[in-house]
Amino acid sequence: MRLFNTTILVFFACWSWTLAADRDPLRVVFLDPGFTRSPLQLKTRLDTYLTERLKKSGLAAPSSQPIDQIESLVEFVKARRPAVIITSGQLLKQRQLDKGYTPKLNLVCHQTRDYSLLLLAHKGAKPGNQPLMASSYGFEFLRDYFPQDTLTILSSSRMIQTKKDLDGLMALVNKQVDWAVISDYVFALLIETHPDFKEQLAIHKNSKKVSYPSLFIKENMFNSKDLELLLAAFRDMDKDPAGRELLKLMGCDSWQ
Repeated sequence: MRLFNTTILVFFACWSWTLAADRDPLRVVFLDPGFTRSPLQLKTRLDTYLTERLKKSGLAAPSSQPIDQIESLVEFVKARRPAVIITSGQLLKQRQLDKGYTPKLNLVCHQTRDYSLLLLAHKGAKPGNQPLMASSYGFEFLRDYFPQDTLTILSSSRMIQTKKDLDGLMALVNKQVDWAVISDYVFALLIETHPDFKEQLAIHKNSKKVSYPSLFIKENMFNSKDLELLLAAFRDMDKDPAGRELLKLMGCDSWQ
């Protein structure tokens, strides 16, 4: 998940309860703002990996569902209060969803637990009313993570929201927009595979550091044995060939 794209691999893993208070089969819901071109591929690999890891434990087999908009995630969490959420701690706090949840593991990407958002433009571009593209995840952090002078620049641009960081980056490269807000690791991957793009684009500003997703557990939801089985499946992901392929799709290295 170099490319949630969060964002990114950003992802959300959830257990929920039926009205009769029985536990549903394990449900994995993840936000995919900018980390991968193929959320369905990520879904399939995540389903397969967790099914294999948990099939002998007595825990229900997982099914997963990609979410590519923050508002959809917020609605889900408010309505269902899932047992497990994998997302940015800042996002949970900003949307006042963190009460009753405890972080247990951190997703480690490129040997760091933090990344920056970049304001990119074509070289020589000047602030004005040119269009800017950012993922919903990027928009979420604009106000809190960029300095005020950058917000002044952004306010003079026509803003376009997209689902993934990569969409904004490719729109910038193809000159469909003049500015884009993307994650630094998405940009690094593009430069690694297309070094000529570096000559076309300039980094105008870096945001403050944003944390990669953490795995949050709803308090008093699992007994200690079930919780350890679940955490071990994520913690050992980098030790398993299928798990390493999954992490590669997420653009990350391990869970710690």
